[in-house]
Amino acid sequence: MSQRIASAKIMNQLNLLKAHDEQGLFDEEDFKRFKAACESLESAKSISEIIGIEGRIAKSYFYYLNLLVKEDFQFYCRNRRPSLDRFNALLNFGYLILYSCFIGLIRKNGLSAGFGVTHQPHTHHAVLASDLMEEWRPVIVDDTVMSLIKQGDIRGEHFEKNGEEMHLTSKGIEVFSRAMRERILEIHHYVELDKNRYTFLYIADQQVKSLIRCFKSRNADDYISSYTGE
Repeated sequence: MSQRIASAKIMNQLNLLKAHDEQGLFDEEDFKRFKAACESLESAKSISEIIGIEGRIAKSYFYYLNLLVKEDFQFYCRNRRPSLDRFNALLNFGYLILYSCFIGLIRKNGLSAGFGVTHQPHTHHAVLASDLMEEWRPVIVDDTVMSLIKQGDIRGEHFEKNGEEMHLTSKGIEVFSRAMRERILEIHHYVELDKNRYTFLYIADQQVKSLIRCFKSRNADDYISSYTGE
């Protein structure tokens, strides 16, 4: 399960970079490391090894992503608490929205969010939501952030700094929340072997249901991964 989720996330990261690299900054040599990471996942023997592979490629992903961002939104590195720049402030808010979506879907399907397949349980953390949202970070949040910046819908005036931490203003929250809501409700081709188009909420609910089937069958192949385009 962990391998499938991590592999889908990495391929979605790769596809996002390709989609937003309109000036051709990168070539296949740059992208080889993402495919190599997925190959390494296939032979990973432990959760810690999977996390290590995913973490290393994440550094490359955010390095490349930063090269595609307008100067006003460039960032030194990925940071969570506090958000030290505009780009990370957007990512952190978007990931929180995504996390909340999965908590709701997990509860709706009668599962406990306190036990997951990759993240380790700890107090006040819905680890299963963190697990399931991983492959969707690039698809739902990162793509929305990149599109808003590229289109000029989110601007410097939508942020304010409190000490070292960067925050969205009330207007910024309004703009970003609306964009996230629209993205979540858009209809897309999300599942590789299914030619139908669905909203994210529908297919995420189907993923949770497929996870229940996995638990019953003890077969990771029963889990529905997001479409990677590969």
